[in-house]
Amino acid sequence: MRKIILLVWTLAAIIVPQAAKSGPVDSTGATRARLHLVYSSPRTGLLARGDIFYAIATAAALVSTVPRDEWLTSESDESRSRGKGALSRAVQPLGNSAVVLPALTAAWLAERVSGRSTAAGALGRMAVSVGAAGTGALLLKEVMGRPRPVESLHDSDDLMPFSGRSSLPSGHAAVAFALAAAINREASSRWVPWVTYPAALLVGWSRVYNHFHWTSDVVAGAALGIWTAQKVELRLHGARDHRSMGIHVGCRFIDGTPGIALTLGNR
Repeated sequence: MRKIILLVWTLAAIIVPQAAKSGPVDSTGATRARLHLVYSSPRTGLLARGDIFYAIATAAALVSTVPRDEWLTSESDESRSRGKGALSRAVQPLGNSAVVLPALTAAWLAERVSGRSTAAGALGRMAVSVGAAGTGALLLKEVMGRPRPVESLHDSDDLMPFSGRSSLPSGHAAVAFALAAAINREASSRWVPWVTYPAALLVGWSRVYNHFHWTSDVVAGAALGIWTAQKVELRLHGARDHRSMGIHVGCRFIDGTPGIALTLGNR
């Protein structure tokens, strides 16, 4: 049911921002510089040279984290408290796509009704980022098939592709970091990343604390969320070329079978 909800909201998020007039991201040069240290890519093309370096950095982080997964989980177990348990439960909705996407869509509708199209455009792009990150995480989970710590606490390196196991990557981390990266890119205030990214880190920590994920799952989810948000923002934001992005609908034959094609591009 959660997968169905996520796919429905993802489709809605893709269509929703196209009804809003895209507004510029009012970002200072210093803010852009910080983002570029995390990830940068030209607008043209889905994959670029920056993606290669980003993938290498992500792989290096995973290689260094996976051997320490069991130790990191045991360290988390040794520092349990009632307050930490309450905190872990409080922050988890920030990484739940079934909560974040409806909230963003409701905010988008409110902004559209009030006539604030610039804010509505920003909220729409954030919704697409979250939906794309969550959907990507679901697909990777199915492919990787890694058991969760609650299923195999002392064996963190098992991979059973297409087995229905769903630990790698962390979907909550992907959603939380996609939301953090999208907010950071849309906002102009320099204090924003000092709030959004720590909040996303808390979501990732809560998943390890409650034995839903290994630490490397969170690392993979965070990398996916940040990468997805950057790609979505670069694709959907038309401020630099002053053209609006839109969904083009048309008929196309695929292997002799007629179908409906949805294409994202400039209008």
